[in-house]
Amino acid sequence: MDVSAATKPNPVTAIHRRLARVTKRYLRHPGFTGDIQNLAFLPLVDIFGSIQKPMANHTHQPPNESRNVLLSKLPREQFESLRPNLQLVDIEPPVVVFEANQPVRHAYFPESGMISVVSIMADGRTIEIGTIGREGVAGGTLLMDVDQVPYRYFTQLKGRANRIEATRFIDFAARSPELRSLVLRYEAAFTTQSMQGAACNGLHTVQQRCCRWLLTARDRCDSDEISLTHEFLAMMLGVRRASVSDVLRPLQESGLVSSNRGLITILNRAGIEAGTCECYRIIADQQRRLLEM
Repeated sequence: MDVSAATKPNPVTAIHRRLARVTKRYLRHPGFTGDIQNLAFLPLVDIFGSIQKPMANHTHQPPNESRNVLLSKLPREQFESLRPNLQLVDIEPPVVVFEANQPVRHAYFPESGMISVVSIMADGRTIEIGTIGREGVAGGTLLMDVDQVPYRYFTQLKGRANRIEATRFIDFAARSPELRSLVLRYEAAFTTQSMQGAACNGLHTVQQRCCRWLLTARDRCDSDEISLTHEFLAMMLGVRRASVSDVLRPLQESGLVSSNRGLITILNRAGIEAGTCECYRIIADQQRRLLEM
């Protein structure tokens, strides 16, 4: 018998031993909840010695990270301190997040989807005055001692959001100048959106406004496919439903968008940008400047 062959280390056995050591170490990891079927918080282990980060996916978020711009900009230790107060919830259209002139009981930091803010007239007519996506927060006015507003906030595009109780949000922001500054800067960006939107509604054509809305929705949901009926788009633009068909028709004939059964797809973003007014760029540039996006 070849003694040297008998004493030569078995590479398979060595791999098994390493895997055992790694497993024991990560079972003691503070992020492990005890559920062995959910180890998404662990890095991928290369059995030959290196440790690799997991690829990003939409099901599990890496520790200390968020797709929401404001939360992602918090210092890591502050986000970890805030995390126990956050509840990840589904936001489904057309669920009302805040009702007009009612107490705001939570703040919402969208991770995906879009929340629409609308003004409702006495005769029931509505028009959108702003949208909130993963770049911002719904309920930021709580940090300005304003716990109700005369507008309705409702889910326009399906997604998810980190929700926090109003009192906890206010208390944490009082201890975190960084969070307070981020939220107030976002509120300044939202004010620009609303004010420029008012100018746009008064001075620009419905088609220009529609192009601006489509670009804004595309930015919020990170997708060229926007789930939206003509009825809802009419409500957002403050026009009759029939007017939406008249507006979308030339965009479809030009190959810029397609529209079918509650789904509007942007086919040519550059063409849509050419068809909108300067308001889209003014709002986007101000948001980018204030939030350093």
